[in-house]
Amino acid sequence: MSEEKDQRKETLEESSVDAPIYPEAVNLENQPPNNTKLGPVAQLAYYKGPLPDPFTFKAYGQVLPDAPDRILRMAEQEQKHRHELEKKLANTDSVGYLRGQLIAFVLTSFLVFLTYDLLKSGQSLQGYLFGGAGLVAIVLAFLRNRYTDRGSSPKEKEPPNDP
Repeated sequence: MSEEKDQRKETLEESSVDAPIYPEAVNLENQPPNNTKLGPVAQLAYYKGPLPDPFTFKAYGQVLPDAPDRILRMAEQEQKHRHELEKKLANTDSVGYLRGQLIAFVLTSFLVFLTYDLLKSGQSLQGYLFGGAGLVAIVLAFLRNRYTDRGSSPKEKEPPNDP
């Protein structure tokens, strides 16, 4: 059993990994005395974004010389595509909003004309009821739009961020 541990220690000491060492991960103030043996050291690095970290980026270039250019081109194309989609979404929202305003204007104009015609022809009860119900519907529609627009945040309309 002792021999297996010694072999594993030798294997760990002999193996070398060509990984970047981040200076902030090494604390030089608390170094052990020279006669103390250290065990294996592990380093964990986390990076998030559309491009790999610089060390991985460099490693891609060593494996395939044009890989960094291809990766950058891919990221630029993805960003351009996302911007085009966001622009289309914004245009679609504004067109829908204008269409709704146009329909509301036409319906309100028709409501006003019909109420006026009913009142002019002597049917005052029907005219007042029709005009009052239409006015209440218009006010409720404006109030509903006002409070739903305030409650929504811009992040709700953003597309999901794909890793």
